Amino acid sequence: MAASFGALALGVVLELLQRPSDPILARLIEFVVPLAAGMQAAFLLPLEDEPALEVSLACPRPMTWTLIERLMLLLAVHGGIGLAGSLIGVMLAGSGDLLLAIARWLAPMLLVVGLALGASLRSRQAAPGVLLAILAWFAMAFIGETLMQRWPFLWPIHAYLEPDAVAPMDYALNRLLLSLAGLNLMVFAARQLRGEERALLGGQRARARRK
Repeated sequence: MAASFGALALGVVLELLQRPSDPILARLIEFVVPLAAGMQAAFLLPLEDEPALEVSLACPRPMTWTLIERLMLLLAVHGGIGLAGSLIGVMLAGSGDLLLAIARWLAPMLLVVGLALGASLRSRQAAPGVLLAILAWFAMAFIGETLMQRWPFLWPIHAYLEPDAVAPMDYALNRLLLSLAGLNLMVFAARQLRGEERALLGGQRARARRK
């Protein structure tokens, strides 16, 4: 469902690109793709709702590979939507930096996906992941600039930092830090699947059962 929402939003972008003076055009893709990807990430592997979880855990193939496969598919789908939108936007504008256009949405997407996935696996339900994805996206998109104006030293963690607000190398560092943070959150989320008992019962219930 979130992927369909992203594709629909891309269609809106292409329609609005006929009006290049509209300031929303340059940022619509970087707003929509991270939110859509984050919301879908929460549904990748909600353990409480995963069908036949016991059977999957009993298989010799680790459950982590299931998560990785679903995560790669999610990133490919939403990354493809973002890439197509960025490419078409640059082509229609007749100028622009494609790599910069990609960097504007890729780093926030990785961060929101990591947050949503971690919350979903930690809570074993999709709802907390969806809620965290929405809250994180809203804070980054609409509060980050205000925080930057008050505390300029926060530029390394501002997900929607404008490229011309800092030096080019600083902007590249900002994108790198956010991307690494998102990837590390994904690794942390995958660690929740270590051990069949932990994945089946959850960390606290597994420790209580051992006692």
